[in-house]
Amino acid sequence: MNFGNIIKKNREERKMSQGSLADVIRSKYNVRVSAAYISMIELNVRTNLTINLIDALLDYFDLTVEDAAGLFSASAKKVSYDKKPVPNYVFEKETNYDAEDVCTESDLEYMLQNNELSKESKKELQDFYEFLLQKDKQKSRNIKY
Repeated sequence: MNFGNIIKKNREERKMSQGSLADVIRSKYNVRVSAAYISMIELNVRTNLTINLIDALLDYFDLTVEDAAGLFSASAKKVSYDKKPVPNYVFEKETNYDAEDVCTESDLEYMLQNNELSKESKKELQDFYEFLLQKDKQKSRNIKY
């Protein structure tokens, strides 16, 4: 029997509504909970309860920690440890550039003289080129032979 079913069984044995249970938990334990949330717990829709709410429900119904153990092992059942975890981000494909793919200084000069770019864009392009030069110089200094 899961935690939601245990709570529902104990609540019904006391002939309480979900609203009255929520009221008791709020007033006696100072834990904010609504009747709708109690319903979701009983339906096992909500299993990520706060420690304060779990403690209040266990105390009120005089239950043991073992009764709530299913809340803590549910996520472990969903994880498959025999496979490597899939990262939640995407890797950019590494690109190998050929000599003809590389922008030369004459290409840069053409782009800066071209009237298709705004003054701001030309300045950004020039700044970026300077940044890359500095970055390459830094890399060459950090290489240990």
